[in-house]
Amino acid sequence: MNEQIMQRLREANTSRDNITNGDFSFSTGSPGQPTTVAEYQPKRALSVDATRPFDLSLVARETFTTDGNAGDGETFSVSHELIDSSVVTNSLVLYEGDKRVQPDSIDYAGDSFNYTDDGTDNTLTAYYTSGAQALVELQKVAPNGTPDVLFSADMGMIHRRDQGKEPITVDADQSPLHPFVPADFTLALTITAPYTVAFATETGSGTEVVATNALTDLPVRGAEGPIDGLKQAVATDAARR
Repeated sequence: MNEQIMQRLREANTSRDNITNGDFSFSTGSPGQPTTVAEYQPKRALSVDATRPFDLSLVARETFTTDGNAGDGETFSVSHELIDSSVVTNSLVLYEGDKRVQPDSIDYAGDSFNYTDDGTDNTLTAYYTSGAQALVELQKVAPNGTPDVLFSADMGMIHRRDQGKEPITVDADQSPLHPFVPADFTLALTITAPYTVAFATETGSGTEVVATNALTDLPVRGAEGPIDGLKQAVATDAARR
């Protein structure tokens, strides 16, 4: 049966594509627990593309409150190793309420940043690239909820890595069918981190403040539609490995 499926896959018309932030549905992570923070439901058969880089940054979120004196320059310390990462343009993204603001300075060695609030008692939301150890996995999940890991890494090491020189890829090479994702499966990003992973936060005004330094850009090849028999073949293949 697998040979028939592989023949169909070889004969299928496919095209290069990328699954990016706008394609995923996001959830907020729970510190210390494995949490699915991003999901994508393909409408056609896909395979992850190991020939192109997988750009990934899942960031930590922390909130702070400024003091009661307007114009005070304050230092805020984060809890989970703030690092200057080359993966994204801004390693620290900061909001005061629902307004994007810039820190006065960032002390990466001291895991802190300085900010001057022209008001008082305002909420700061900080999204930052953390060097703390955190297990991130890309999974393809069967309709019955059974996961199969396509990629596994330490998010802290990814943030430290120069992905321009050493890009990460999703090899998924445990079997010929390992990289394939049937149309009714789900692609899921899960993370076990000591911090809260978030892509957006709702403020008191009902506005969302977005983690613009969170990045998911997964290269794939997509067929024109579902491929007959692929679902069962992939499920059987995963069970045998």
